[in-house]
Amino acid sequence: MTFAFEAATPRRLSWWHLFYSLLLMINFQVMAVDTDAELEAKLDNYLFLPDNDLPGAERYLLALETTLQPQTSLFSRTRLYIYISSLYNAQKQQGKADEYLAKVNDIAAELQHPDIYAELYAEKLSQHWANNENSKASELVPLVLQFSARADQFRVRYYGFNTAGRFLNWQGNYKDALSALHQALNAVSDSDTMRDKRRQIFLKLQIANLNQSLRNFDAGLKIVRDATTLALTDKELHSMLTDLYITEGSLLVEIAQYPAAGEAYRKAELWGEKLGDQAAISTAINNLGDMYLRIGDFDKAMPYFQKAYQLAEQQQDQYGMDTAIFNQGAILVRKGAHDDGLAMMQETVRKTREEDSINELLPLLEELAEALHIAGRFELEAATLREFNVLNKKLFQMERDKQLTQLQEEFSAKEQAKQIEVLEQQNLVKAAELDKKHLQQKVLILVALVVLLATIMLFQLYRRVRNTNNKLRVANDQLAYHSLHDPLTGLLNRRSLHDHMQRKQQLGERRLVQQAEHDGFILLDVDFFKHINDRFGHAAGDVVLIEIGKRLNALTRNEDMVLRWGGEEFLIVLRRIDQAALSQFTQRVLDVIGSQPVEYQGQSIPITISAGFITLPFADLSDHQFNWEKALKLADMALYLGKVHGRNRGYGLVKLNQPYAEIQQLLETDLSKAIDDGVVEISLLHGPATNQH
Repeated sequence: MTFAFEAATPRRLSWWHLFYSLLLMINFQVMAVDTDAELEAKLDNYLFLPDNDLPGAERYLLALETTLQPQTSLFSRTRLYIYISSLYNAQKQQGKADEYLAKVNDIAAELQHPDIYAELYAEKLSQHWANNENSKASELVPLVLQFSARADQFRVRYYGFNTAGRFLNWQGNYKDALSALHQALNAVSDSDTMRDKRRQIFLKLQIANLNQSLRNFDAGLKIVRDATTLALTDKELHSMLTDLYITEGSLLVEIAQYPAAGEAYRKAELWGEKLGDQAAISTAINNLGDMYLRIGDFDKAMPYFQKAYQLAEQQQDQYGMDTAIFNQGAILVRKGAHDDGLAMMQETVRKTREEDSINELLPLLEELAEALHIAGRFELEAATLREFNVLNKKLFQMERDKQLTQLQEEFSAKEQAKQIEVLEQQNLVKAAELDKKHLQQKVLILVALVVLLATIMLFQLYRRVRNTNNKLRVANDQLAYHSLHDPLTGLLNRRSLHDHMQRKQQLGERRLVQQAEHDGFILLDVDFFKHINDRFGHAAGDVVLIEIGKRLNALTRNEDMVLRWGGEEFLIVLRRIDQAALSQFTQRVLDVIGSQPVEYQGQSIPITISAGFITLPFADLSDHQFNWEKALKLADMALYLGKVHGRNRGYGLVKLNQPYAEIQQLLETDLSKAIDDGVVEISLLHGPATNQH
């Protein structure tokens, strides 16, 4: 870092900047980028060497190193050392990689130029990321962005912003990733070389995918079509068309433009055949099959999945074969071949379960549960839904822990960047002091300036610490809010209920058996929510969840709690309510949700819910015998009964007909049998009549 490269943002001229200018005039000169044209050309040629020939690439770069002379440009020397370090990192020779990074670090200390720092920190970030040292990589992101913004060479700006943008995208920080990738695109947008055209297309493809993650589908379509137009202009760019058309198709599916999406996928398949790209052909065919399956055109979907299986078999791609088999099974179930279809689907689920991948298993379980319902295998459907629920809760916890860790890493990274900036400023002051020894006539002036600079830096450091503490308090408040609320609906989340119950216990609030006041728990689940996503799109599903949250809030009092319990599940906690009032309130919930469809983009989406409800205390049991967690477990079992027996209904537990100690095990393991044996009395409610499904 150097004073000469402060970001050019509009600001009022102050005595502080006048002081900086005086110091610069006395001690420093702005250094222009002066590269070695011959070495730069050879490094450009290096980029076209085959990716799989690492030994050949090593020989090429080390031969270039032997040609270096004392007068060789330090900027070109830096680029060569970065390439050599990257190569050794790819070869898992980290000691040698670090040796060349140390050489670049020495050049950076000597020149104090943003181009050197940008390239150095970007390469360090890339290597930490490749070595799964993600915390170290995260700490470097602010530095990469800071120096890339000040770099003179467009190649360096592209490399820095592209590296940081891809890492931020991997972290799930889509907004900042989008900003970084746009700056990388700006760096190469004025160049018409073939390499930079490829970079432009590559960046636009990443930006389109990011817009899809951010649900900005129109923006994603515009930029991917711009990239496609550019790729069609030259035969050397045609290899990028398959990815572009597949991305365009995916975006069109999100906004339910299925004919256009099918055309895009078929173009991807045709270009894949022209280019001999089997992976692209397989992806396009799978996407076509999935699209037709989504809209219920099973006769068109089946041939695509059969062809996808053949391609996967030719490539010995077991995952692709299993996916194709699973999708064929889903179609057979819907066409009435229940046994054959379910067997194919269950085999894929079994293999995926053995691989212990929750993200891949969850959608398979959801699809299998739907197929079991269609086939009338309600007990297996209930068991599958329970497994889905358990895994979904586990994934939710993992994602929340990851988000908290990422927030902490980002905060630590910003703090580290500030510390490094202060150290670099201190290094510049020391360098200035050495230069002053050679300027005897300016010694007294420079000593005074150094003292004044130290005083000002301490004052600025104090203000910076104070501002940082204020920002930290705001960040903690925001983190506390987000840790207790669902980001989509704004409702309370699971943790808020746990905290609420812990506070009640800490404050000494105890419910007595004789106490007249009861709490009520109503656990709700949106019926056929996957059908809504498949038919209307995931954006419509989000609108449905938000609208249900609004309706539930309108029904409840300020002292009650409405929570998004997970996925399409909601929980209502009512204070001071008896059994009769709880049944009446649950009936109102069923009616209010099921009687009015949700409007989305000119379409009416019919919705119903299933419910399980219970009071606490229940059956005159004390907290020690029957706490709120057991109450929720029974409400969850009652909810599944509603799902299994037709949905759009509510099951409520009213009372026990035998002592709790005698029937506890049966009650907590098989509620359906407990009801059939008459040991527990229930209340059955029906939602409004509907032809939704």
